[in-house]
Amino acid sequence: MRSMEKILEVNVDDLYSGGVFSLVKNVIINKPHRLQMDIATFEKFEKKENISLLSKYNCNVFYVGHDGNKYIKQLAIYIHLKKLLITEDYDYVHIHSDVANKLLISGLAARRAKVKKIIFHSHAAGIDGSNRGLKMFLHKICLSELILWHVLMLLQIGCFPIYQLTKLS
Repeated sequence: MRSMEKILEVNVDDLYSGGVFSLVKNVIINKPHRLQMDIATFEKFEKKENISLLSKYNCNVFYVGHDGNKYIKQLAIYIHLKKLLITEDYDYVHIHSDVANKLLISGLAARRAKVKKIIFHSHAAGIDGSNRGLKMFLHKICLSELILWHVLMLLQIGCFPIYQLTKLS
């Protein structure tokens, strides 16, 4: 049995240096030493210095995307992510997305790779735009395992003491 727990953060990139990347980066920088946290990205990182910074904290960044047709990209993500999950043997997978298809594709890859704990993190405030019925259906499929707050996962694996949460409010 290995001494480190392994976590893969899925669909995190540094495009526009948004909130998800900032949060995940800070969690990686401040994580306990007993955790190995890596990132699987669907888009290539804009800044190579971000990959260098993360590597200083023992974080690997894996590109599992595909350049080209958006439909082929979904299949490529599924294949590459499943292979990565099997090869690296992660204990936890935390999937970030604002659209249902990314949650579904990543969730299926994690389930087929037999990951012990899969956490879905929907960043969408609601289901809007085109194909609302399909999006609602896909969200309902994933709902039984949907956890909305990143902090809940971190508390479960003991990454943050409770007192730090009270400081955030």
